Amino acid sequence: MINDQDKTKEELNLELKQLQQEHNSLKAKYTKDITDRKRNEKELLEKEARLQEAQRIGQMGHWDLDLITNQLLWSDETYRIFGLKPQEFKATYEVFLDRIHPDDREKVNNAYINSLKTKKPYRIEHRLLLLKTGELKYVAEQCKTEFDKHGKPLRSIGTVQDITKHKKAEEELRLAKEKAEENEAKYKLLSTLSFEGIIIHDKGVVIDVNQTFLDMTGTSYKELIGKNILENFTIPEKFHPIIYNSMAKKNSSPFEIEAIIKDGSIVPVEIEAKEIEGTNDRTTRAVAIRDITRRKKAEKQIIKLSSAVEQSANTIIITDINGNIEYTNRKFTELTGYTSEEVLGQNPRILSSGRQTKEYYNEMWQTIIAGKNWTGEFNNKKKNGDYFWEYVTVSPIRNEEGGITNFLAIKEDITALKENQQQLKRQNKELLKAKEKAEESETRFKVLHNASFGGIAIHKKGIILDCNLGLSEISGYTVEELINMDGLLLIAEKSRDRVMGNILAGYEASYEVVGIRKNGEKYPVRLEARVIPYKGENVRVVEFRDITEQKKTEYEFIKAKEKAEESDMLKSAFLANMSHEIRTPMNGILGFSELLKETNITDNDRQDYFKIIKKSSARMLNIINEIMDISKIESGLMEVNIREISLNEQIEQVYYLLKADAEDKGLNLSFKNGLPANETFIKTDSQKLYSILSNLVKNAIKYTDKGSVEFGYNTKANHLEFYVKDTGIGIPADRQEAIFERFIQSDIADIEARQGAGLGLSIAKAFVEMLGGKIWVVSEIGKGTIFYFTLPSSVKKEVKSVINDVSSEIKAYNQVKNLKILIVEDDAVSEMLLSIYVKEFCNEVLKARSGSEAIEICRNNPDIDLILMDIQMSDLNGYEATRQIRQFNEDVIIIAQTAFGLSGDRKKAIVSGCNDYISKPIRKVKLIPLIQKYFKNN
Repeated sequence: MINDQDKTKEELNLELKQLQQEHNSLKAKYTKDITDRKRNEKELLEKEARLQEAQRIGQMGHWDLDLITNQLLWSDETYRIFGLKPQEFKATYEVFLDRIHPDDREKVNNAYINSLKTKKPYRIEHRLLLLKTGELKYVAEQCKTEFDKHGKPLRSIGTVQDITKHKKAEEELRLAKEKAEENEAKYKLLSTLSFEGIIIHDKGVVIDVNQTFLDMTGTSYKELIGKNILENFTIPEKFHPIIYNSMAKKNSSPFEIEAIIKDGSIVPVEIEAKEIEGTNDRTTRAVAIRDITRRKKAEKQIIKLSSAVEQSANTIIITDINGNIEYTNRKFTELTGYTSEEVLGQNPRILSSGRQTKEYYNEMWQTIIAGKNWTGEFNNKKKNGDYFWEYVTVSPIRNEEGGITNFLAIKEDITALKENQQQLKRQNKELLKAKEKAEESETRFKVLHNASFGGIAIHKKGIILDCNLGLSEISGYTVEELINMDGLLLIAEKSRDRVMGNILAGYEASYEVVGIRKNGEKYPVRLEARVIPYKGENVRVVEFRDITEQKKTEYEFIKAKEKAEESDMLKSAFLANMSHEIRTPMNGILGFSELLKETNITDNDRQDYFKIIKKSSARMLNIINEIMDISKIESGLMEVNIREISLNEQIEQVYYLLKADAEDKGLNLSFKNGLPANETFIKTDSQKLYSILSNLVKNAIKYTDKGSVEFGYNTKANHLEFYVKDTGIGIPADRQEAIFERFIQSDIADIEARQGAGLGLSIAKAFVEMLGGKIWVVSEIGKGTIFYFTLPSSVKKEVKSVINDVSSEIKAYNQVKNLKILIVEDDAVSEMLLSIYVKEFCNEVLKARSGSEAIEICRNNPDIDLILMDIQMSDLNGYEATRQIRQFNEDVIIIAQTAFGLSGDRKKAIVSGCNDYISKPIRKVKLIPLIQKYFKNN
């Protein structure tokens, strides 16, 4: 190659040297290149080692996914994060997804798919579930994808970092923050709350309190701090177990107890407590104490009102503005056969019998929609198809803005009244027919026996020529004595001139005069005469008809007619009055109960509403009691219970009961006792004397607009004379006897009549007479009235002490503990009330809504101590349920409870197997002693 024949040796040597120089240069360059590559490779290995170390320290790996071949490359740290070794795992995207926590798998895949669509990188946090160990890890993953010029994805690269420790730290920080915020909120609440008392204490020792608690208990900050809470906020001993049980729990649910504050008054409170973490590793408790006096009073009042409505003798329906039924009481079900659940949301037209016109119903709707009251009668149909009559009053119920929100219907079952009216009409028709028939018979008798009916006399110029036996029987004279007698001697002197005038005038029509018998007895007689030929001359024949019985019948008929007319008037007045007397307090009860639900009323308004509801309830209960008393009196079921009482205490009870009523009208109410306190013990019926006095004093307050009312008694020879004196409107003289009749007020035309059923004076009169006394009134219009009544008396000195009795009752009450009680009651409100009454000494309360359910519970719980058994229930009454229970359990105490309240009910209860009896409305002060009677030594 270099052997060129044309070149000289020198040229060749020179060329060789040049080639050698180029070779050396190339060799040196190659050597340098090798050295540089080796150095670069070393640096690359060092960098890769540093990268891997950095990834290990930072717990961050990387991965590379070839989207063409689906080959996935992981760094060593990525394998470590996933808890795998390279030889154990063929890295693909699908296998990668399998290692992700199932709940996060879809989220990760969606993030990756979305990144391919949007060509944007993404970052996501998710969990890994290591299959070998079951360990859960949190990782943060970032991904970026490369695309060709056509937008086709070629390669995705990304990092994955283990953030488990970071996540745990975050969670611990979050929990710590929440705990701190909770503690901060508790202490902030302590300082800002104004509606409840707050105490912070450590094992009962007070650490801090808020101002509300100080105001509630009447204590100061210094008096409480560092002191034991039970020593300064006195809690009766019977509640200590509840308090200690609450302190044993970290957090206690709200519970109710009673507390005695510094001034000695007893306050019902609600307590709620929680543990809070204090300083110096000390665990303290925050206690919230709420005074629930108002709530308790409201709950009792609402229960009373609800019971009054539910137990009303009238049907009560409340509908919405469209007439759809929202509420019915128990009487509705008893009368119609429909349950409340069946008619809820229905229109009252389901009771329609179709016997009344659409115009009749339209008139009612137009009236009530206009905001007016409507009264009328409905002929409706029961569920079983029977027809019945109702006297109905429908009233709109308005909200605070005056808008109509509901309609209230009060219905009285007048089916019996309607039937009586129909029967009276039928009887009147029959009487009229009988009268017409009698007159027809009398006329026929006259035609057929014109000379032989009644007493017959034939006279000439007054001298009797002949007569029949009938005249002898009427006059008392014999036929012989009558012949030739002056006929005027058979006529009373005051009627003789009239008879003589009719004889002279030839009067032939019948007329009535007064006759006189032989014995001087006067009697009514009807005379009828005519001229007839007798023995060749014209004489007068006279019929004497003794009409004594007819006059009695006419008089009785007139009195019966007047009585019927008066009765109809009284019934109409009574029905209207009862409707008014029930509807008026019901309006107050329902209306102001509705207002109590409003959130924007003031405390003063709420107290006023409570007073109105209480007053309305008392008024309705008084009406019901009066009707029950009259019913018992009329049916002869009222019993007299004579026992020894303190007369002065009775007078004072009436005074304090009615003092507020008098003050509300600006009247001065006073009383005077006729004997010193230690000489006023008499034997009489305490309840009836109380009823007499309270009715008379209420009546006096009602009819007195200004001035005073005074009542008291004076001692007489063998009786006590009571009096009630007022400066009221007075009673007309012609009404002073009528006011003691049923359903009558002094002004029956209702010009001056006041609220009331018109029963009070009638009840008072009946009770006075039952107790062996009499009652009368002295009154003058415009000047006032004095009612007097007397009672027999045997006054004696006697001083009684009841301290031991009271102490023993309290002791007995405290001894009644841990009873297992079954309440059998189909009324939810009554069931709730009884549960509240007995909870203080009850270990366990079981409940049954029917007689059959009560029997089954008793079979399954033979250790029941006491059964409160309702008598009136739908499937099986309380008497029968008691009889069946006694077949397998003779020891359990059973107390019957009923709303009937008649004298025979107690005997029925005892005969059926009950131990005792209590009538509704049930009061705690009566129920508790009754239970003590059987369990005071348990």
